[in-house]
Amino acid sequence: MSKPAIIRKNPIVILLNFFFLEFVALGVFYIAALSADYGDIYDSLAFSKIIPYEFAEFFLIILFESCLITFVFAKWAFDTYEISPGKISIENGIFSKKHREFKMEQPVSVNCRQGLLGRLTRYGKLKILSADSATAVVLTYVPSPEKYVELLKWGGKKPSPDLENDLSAPRLLAQGEHEKLEFKTSLRWDAQANRVNKNLEKSIMKTIAAFLNSEGGYLVIGANDKGAPVGLEMDYATLGKQNADGFENHFTNLFNVAVGAEFRRFVKLTFQKLDNDGKEVCVIRVLPSSKPAYVRFDENEDFYIRTGNSTTALKPSASATYIRSWWKE
Repeated sequence: MSKPAIIRKNPIVILLNFFFLEFVALGVFYIAALSADYGDIYDSLAFSKIIPYEFAEFFLIILFESCLITFVFAKWAFDTYEISPGKISIENGIFSKKHREFKMEQPVSVNCRQGLLGRLTRYGKLKILSADSATAVVLTYVPSPEKYVELLKWGGKKPSPDLENDLSAPRLLAQGEHEKLEFKTSLRWDAQANRVNKNLEKSIMKTIAAFLNSEGGYLVIGANDKGAPVGLEMDYATLGKQNADGFENHFTNLFNVAVGAEFRRFVKLTFQKLDNDGKEVCVIRVLPSSKPAYVRFDENEDFYIRTGNSTTALKPSASATYIRSWWKE
């Protein structure tokens, strides 16, 4: 599971709060001075004969400033944001802790804003709007806010390091199939039967759903089980628009029906031509989903995960246990 990201506000907030409270305090002291003479009040006190007024005034100013600095620093230290899979937590308060939680349901929209001072001192405001909420969550004074935009868009679940960047087709084909990598000869063209085979499309949707429900992975279409490229020409020939755009459009239509459009943001297609023979393959990168993804065909709805280098369907009881453990955050 992804570790939560703990965020403290940019230290600039300490200075801003200090100057604000200092300004308020000066205003209060000034108004009080207009209505009363501090010197006369102090002279009426019993210890005024022992401790000079100037010394007492200096001591009280130092004491007040020390308390003000301690309060402002403690407020900054105890105010935190926590981003974890599926939720944002906000904690604040010195003497009485307040804890608020906001659920994040995909898709998540994130807006990052930085004013002039924010750009100079590297802080900003993040406005997060989740699919399951009409009210945005606003995080202020976030240090280096651009670091958290992608994490929030993925629902607080950071992908595996090897999925953060696209990998080239030759590098993937050289690895051989494993838990996070699978090869498929074709999206829909059955070379043995010499016709379109819908079962091939179903197999690909199952594999992608399994990656979504596990730690993500790569699927290369246009290569056999050994990693030898066969190309996409036969798939292209079955489409109305016989190129990569037509392929991706057909894939998206299949995916939206079988898995769901809300999961499409986790899936990225790239088309790469191999230098050695010019054959084109489709590399599909799948990020881990923030919630369970099911595959629907006809009247059936099934749940798949990756086990080793295979795609495995779980029975309802097993899938319920897996879902509780995998998305327990």
